[in-house]
Amino acid sequence: MTHPPHENLPQPGETFAGKYRIGRVLGQGGVGVVFEAYHQRLNQRVAIKILRAEARRSAEWLTRFDREARAAVKLRGPNVARVIDVDSAPDGTPFIVMELLDGWNLSEEIAARGALPIAEAVGYVLEACCAMAEAHALGIVHRDLTPANIFLANASGRRVAKVVDFGISKIRDERTNVTTTDAAFGTPQYVSPEQIRSTAHVDPRTDIWSLTVILFEALAGTTPFRGENASARDELEEFRAEYPDDRLNAYVLCYLGEIELADKRWREAAALFSRCLKEFPQGRMQDDCRFGLARALEQQGDRDEAQRLFLALSGKTASELADDAMFRLAALQYDRGDYNESLATLAEFEKEFAQSKLLDRVRLSRGWALYRLDRLDEAQRVFESLADAKTVAIDARYWLGLTLKARRQWQSAAKTLGDLATEKLAEVSSDLPAIVYHAGDAARLAEQYDDAARHFNRVLDRHQRSDWVDDALLGLMQIAWEQRNHGEIDRLAGQFDREFVKSSLADDVQRLLAQSLVDRKQFDKAAAILEPLSDRDNRAADRYLLALAYQGLQRNRQALELLKPLATEGGSLAADALQAEAALLIAEQQFAEAIGPLTQYLRKHPDESAADQCRAQLVVCYGRTGELAKARRTWDDLLAAGADSSLLNAATQHLAEAHYSKSEYAAAAELFQRLTTGKQPEDVLAKGLSGLGWSRYRLDQFDQSAAAFQQLVKQYPRHLLAPESALVHGQICEKLEQPQQALASYRQIIENYHDSNQRSQAMLAAARILDRRNDNRQANEQYAQLLAEYPKETFVDAALYERAWVLRELKDEPSSLAQFERLHKDFSDSRFWSDATFRMAEHAYAEKRYGDAEKLLAALVDRQPDQGNQPHVLFLQGQLAAATQQWAETAEAMQQLVERHPDHALRSLAEYWVAESHYRRGKHDEAQPRLTLLAEQTESQREPWMAMIPLRRAQILAGEKKWKEAQQLAVTIAERFPNFDQLYEADYVIGRAYASRGEFESARSAYQKVIRSEQGGKTETAAMAQWMIGETYFHQKNYEAALREYLRVEILYDYPEWQAAALLQAGKCQEQLGQWRQAADLYERLVKDFSTTSYLEEAQRRLKSAQQMSQG
Repeated sequence: MTHPPHENLPQPGETFAGKYRIGRVLGQGGVGVVFEAYHQRLNQRVAIKILRAEARRSAEWLTRFDREARAAVKLRGPNVARVIDVDSAPDGTPFIVMELLDGWNLSEEIAARGALPIAEAVGYVLEACCAMAEAHALGIVHRDLTPANIFLANASGRRVAKVVDFGISKIRDERTNVTTTDAAFGTPQYVSPEQIRSTAHVDPRTDIWSLTVILFEALAGTTPFRGENASARDELEEFRAEYPDDRLNAYVLCYLGEIELADKRWREAAALFSRCLKEFPQGRMQDDCRFGLARALEQQGDRDEAQRLFLALSGKTASELADDAMFRLAALQYDRGDYNESLATLAEFEKEFAQSKLLDRVRLSRGWALYRLDRLDEAQRVFESLADAKTVAIDARYWLGLTLKARRQWQSAAKTLGDLATEKLAEVSSDLPAIVYHAGDAARLAEQYDDAARHFNRVLDRHQRSDWVDDALLGLMQIAWEQRNHGEIDRLAGQFDREFVKSSLADDVQRLLAQSLVDRKQFDKAAAILEPLSDRDNRAADRYLLALAYQGLQRNRQALELLKPLATEGGSLAADALQAEAALLIAEQQFAEAIGPLTQYLRKHPDESAADQCRAQLVVCYGRTGELAKARRTWDDLLAAGADSSLLNAATQHLAEAHYSKSEYAAAAELFQRLTTGKQPEDVLAKGLSGLGWSRYRLDQFDQSAAAFQQLVKQYPRHLLAPESALVHGQICEKLEQPQQALASYRQIIENYHDSNQRSQAMLAAARILDRRNDNRQANEQYAQLLAEYPKETFVDAALYERAWVLRELKDEPSSLAQFERLHKDFSDSRFWSDATFRMAEHAYAEKRYGDAEKLLAALVDRQPDQGNQPHVLFLQGQLAAATQQWAETAEAMQQLVERHPDHALRSLAEYWVAESHYRRGKHDEAQPRLTLLAEQTESQREPWMAMIPLRRAQILAGEKKWKEAQQLAVTIAERFPNFDQLYEADYVIGRAYASRGEFESARSAYQKVIRSEQGGKTETAAMAQWMIGETYFHQKNYEAALREYLRVEILYDYPEWQAAALLQAGKCQEQLGQWRQAADLYERLVKDFSTTSYLEEAQRRLKSAQQMSQG
């Protein structure tokens, strides 16, 4: 602010008194002006008080200025503004240089906050008492102590009270008295009674009185002494009562009306003004009464009559109140929302009353009306023109800031309002809290968050009783939201709930809290806030935010119910609602339904920032619904629009996957190839290579496929797709018959990707490769590692089964069996269960644990084994029956195998066992044809078991005494099956055939083969052969040789029936040799040791005869 040149005051930027560079005005009054200044020699900022020219012409004011300087310079305490210099400029202008204080006075503090806390109020007044104690000790009485003269200076992080303005102080022993004894200097509400009566004899007690009044106001928010309207009313009413007909009552009634207006007693005021107009229609106060009546009616709500009175009075241009009336008329029109009418009235005012003192306020009002009509450019020009107008500068700059806010010029608005908020003139404005708040709000919108928070906190700290405190708290929450400081949002929301329960902004606070909760994904809490808000207010923003909360809670149907109306209602949220609706439908896999809102959005907003996002989503939807042509066209549009690479990449990937899902692998490969070129993010490149690898795989381009997967693993070994790519690379290498490369890929997974899902598969695949290479030891180790680390993997059963066979190859039968047993016990649903159970039964059979084998086979039969396993089960059942000599059951099982599986490899062997079962049961006539047919069918084959066919045929023929045919068959056995382990049986038949023809030497030779046979030497057949040798000698009557051979049977073999037969025949030899005693001994041994044999009865009979013969 500058001053007219005729005042002879320095201007900002000028040098004063040769050493002070003048800055901004800190304060001013009718007598002096206080500037901020810079002491150029001391490099120090100071405050300098300079008398105005008019005051310098007054000896009284010069004396008072001098007294203030002399009083202040004597005071050195911390609670008095320190004086640095007192001097006069070259032109004689006196000035005082003081320390520059940062802060505001106690009056402003009380105005902003109202009653202060007790400790704070007492603290300020005690510091003022310290200052006055020093002053009183020096004989100085202030005489004008008020809250405005106690400055609250910021010092070292706290506020210190300092007493200022000793301009009318009294110094003891002064010889000159420039005041008259009846002049009551000071501010009326604060002066003591004795000072009112006379200032000549005041002492320190008058300052104590003033300090007491100040303390009262600081604690109560108001002074103990009010105005004098009540006394004036009483005196005027007394005058009317005493002089009812006096013409001065025209004034009295008008004054009484004004008093009632001042006391806001509108009805009483209107009655008094009306009475005055009625009683004194031509009185000098009629215009005042009409003006007062209009004001009273306006306050009562009768605005039509008030407007008529203002209009009538404004037409009386000669009236002193005409401009006031027209101004009031415009204000009334403005308040009614008739802004165009108000503008017309204000324009007429400027034309009719160009010299009115109200002109600046009229122009300000015109700016307001233009603002309300959204004619912001014109409003801005009006407010700018009034920025330096003395009477309305604060309001004009305030509304200039609001206009800049409305025009979204956030930075300019923040600077305009921020500068205004720091000026002294604004400190006394009732709009200061609003100015500070809007400065903060504009700074917030300009993203100047530190400045914004400073302004909002200023409102909270200094203007706690203003209407803007809750707005400021909400502003801090908005800053916290912009910075995503959710903890601060929670704290501020809690503070708001405690301090502003009934605030109209409570819902806005809850909305912001809900928005924060949605952002943190605390959707249930957000929904709990938004549901009642949405039901109560039905605001589109609430419904939209609630839909987002429902979406987070996966209550998608409810979310869609909220979004669909928003999308069709129009409004600012329609576009967002269309996007959100589409996103929800996509999340619900309702791709066809999502196409509608997406295409609708693109029709209405083809160039919006979110259009590319919608196009990308549309590509997905078309792809998922199989409309690949439309998907491709939309993708082309996205490409042509120069969409953000992340959107284009996502759309490309989805379109490629859509082609892949439709088996259009060439098109998919082309799109995936795009993702692998250029400077792309690692994730995009990796997914491109993976998709390219799979597409090439489906096109049977295995080499290219393997190369893509291998490139992915090599370049991005830490990517999530790397383990899968390594696995598929291994599988392709197997397909290309490159087992070594495949094994390397699998081992890479095993060693490097411990947490991947593919590791267990890689272990299994590696074990199988090692198994196929017959590297059984490594294969077993790999299977063991797999089973130890992944005991619950889905293919554990396969690993157990395959490991069991590897262990068999390693000749580790117990461990192999353990794998089968675990499979049988723990994997009853496995496709390997039947075979594992069969192998266990087979093993039990081999160990002659026939009961266990039978149970296992019964379990297999109950499970109805598959066709592939059933022949083996039937065969093992037959073998088990044969082992326990249940020949009928053997025949039944084997016959089922033959009938049900006529083409099975076991059929011939089963046919044999059917014949064998007949043979064992003595049904030679049924066994022989089967064996004969089987012999014909296997003529060209040489499987070891087939030797049993001619053997059984020969044995049957021998049983039929067809020795020649029997010998012929038996001889062929050794020729066809030289390694037959029962060849001794054939030799026995040959021996019998020779014996039948009396060729005893040849017979004995054949029998000796049986006895000397490694396989048959200890068998019953060997015992029989040994016995038959004895028989050959017996038939030749060589009883001594026969006796020797018979006794060898009893000694060498453990077959009771043949041992008994041998002893019986040996006894007969002794009889033939006449050795009856020896014969009796032999028969006695038979009776004693072989009493259960069939030879007992004959031995007993021969024993008696031999005993008699030996005694005779």
